Amino acid sequence: MMIRHTYRRVVICIGVMSAITVMRFIYTPLPAAIKLAPSADASDADIVVSEAVGERIATDEEAKSITDAAEAEQIKFEEEARVKAEGVAARLHSEEEARVVAEVAMAATIEAEQIKVDEDARVKLELARLQAEEEARIAAEEEAKSFAAAAEAERIKVEEEARVKIEEEATRLQAVEEAKDKESVDKTGVMRVREEAKSVARDAPKLKTINVHVYGGSITTGLAGLRDGRMTRYSALLQNMLQHYVDNVDVVVTNFGIAAAGPEYFNLCGIGVADIIISEFRINEKSEIKLREWYKLAISHCTYLVVLDLWSWLTPPTGRKSATMAALPNVGNISSVSLDLMERDTWQELVPIYFNYTGAQTIPQKCYDSIHQKSQNETSIIQLCHRRHANNMQHGTELYHEHVAKAMYTHLVDMGILYRLKEDTHIDHTEKDTMCFSQWNLINNHGVSDGKVGYWNQTIIYNQGFSIHNLHPSTKGFSPLLGKITLNTNSTSAQLQLNCPPPYNVTAKVGYIAHSDEEESSIIRINGSQLSTKLENENRPHIRIRQFSSSLTLPINVSVDELPIGQYIELTG
Repeated sequence: MMIRHTYRRVVICIGVMSAITVMRFIYTPLPAAIKLAPSADASDADIVVSEAVGERIATDEEAKSITDAAEAEQIKFEEEARVKAEGVAARLHSEEEARVVAEVAMAATIEAEQIKVDEDARVKLELARLQAEEEARIAAEEEAKSFAAAAEAERIKVEEEARVKIEEEATRLQAVEEAKDKESVDKTGVMRVREEAKSVARDAPKLKTINVHVYGGSITTGLAGLRDGRMTRYSALLQNMLQHYVDNVDVVVTNFGIAAAGPEYFNLCGIGVADIIISEFRINEKSEIKLREWYKLAISHCTYLVVLDLWSWLTPPTGRKSATMAALPNVGNISSVSLDLMERDTWQELVPIYFNYTGAQTIPQKCYDSIHQKSQNETSIIQLCHRRHANNMQHGTELYHEHVAKAMYTHLVDMGILYRLKEDTHIDHTEKDTMCFSQWNLINNHGVSDGKVGYWNQTIIYNQGFSIHNLHPSTKGFSPLLGKITLNTNSTSAQLQLNCPPPYNVTAKVGYIAHSDEEESSIIRINGSQLSTKLENENRPHIRIRQFSSSLTLPINVSVDELPIGQYIELTG
């Protein structure tokens, strides 16, 4: 474009100059020689004029020729400029096309490289997934072997204890026989007959064992807040107190507590028989329907049922009757010990005694100072203490467990329950027609049957991303069977299919851990329907409770819809 404009300026300048030259010629005065003189002859004048006119015509033709030549030159210059401009445009167009082709080629090369990188990444991820699944399978097999070994060790232990008892009884009987056969000599040297020893043996009362089964949540389990939970939890202390209270009666207290659980597992899977059942579910169960079902089951499997209604600093008395007490049936072989109601006006004074930890578990003094919540500031402090020290404010120290054990001992003695149990009574031994699969806490502990129990590996048909292990390992030397073994995942792509072996392969329920904290809750999909793991109507922080789904048609398909980063979905069986 710049070249074309330049040539136009040149042509225009030339044309203007030519026109000016012509005009100058036309308007130039005639020479004095051709002017008419007065004395000139008329014919001469005509000749002069004709000659002038001829010269002017010649001049006009010359000017026209010059103009035409200028115009032709202008057209020539414009054509050359147009040709050159078109050439430049064509060259630029070719260069643009070449640049576009180069860019397309470069983009294709980059895309090919990216596809290669993506494919390599996919292959690596697939290899990592396969490796993780293989590691999970190996870990599951190792855990199954570990559980089998622990169960075998427990069985051997029970058999050994039984053998020792048999040997001790045999030794005792042998001593009695030796006493019968032993002859004694009095001062006169007269031999005494063996009838004296026979009389003593005949008159001795028979030894009877009273079995007490304790069911409850984490306080009953005694895993938290105690230096040695197995020896200092209230069930163990109660056994020590009752052991020799009644002559020739051996009282055996067996702890079936399951942390973070209510009675629904036992409602579904069944329990063993006992002389006395102690039930502690105020803190972990608010459903009167589930509690009534539990009481019905418990009463049918024992001679006497005692309901223990506890409170804790995290779950203090409210002044209202708890669901545990409201669901109590009005029957003769059931009674209750409600510390919740008995200490509703004094619990604030008891907290510094029963929830006073030392060392790393210490609760700040400001929490104790604000216990009456007399101001908004104190209420805010207590709420902060609940969030930061929920575990310790829930479970209590050794003094708390000693207090509970004494209350239970006093109740059993005052009610005369142990004396009434000295006579044999009928207990329903009917088992539930169900089978439960899991390794969550106490399952078949102490050799006591509490229903048909299987393991996760008997039910898993398909597994992608779930593993079987304890996310919260037990401490203080507890048996692995006490651990919270779950089928768990922290991946939103995890999938699972479960089924039960015949004849239990019709319907089933799935146990899972529900959370009071929103940031720990998730949404899982079971057989196409969403299930939230958020605990409804629960204001206490950091509460985790085992719950169950509705009855589902087998097989059961499980996937994950929503899961906060770093959190887990736990299936408990």
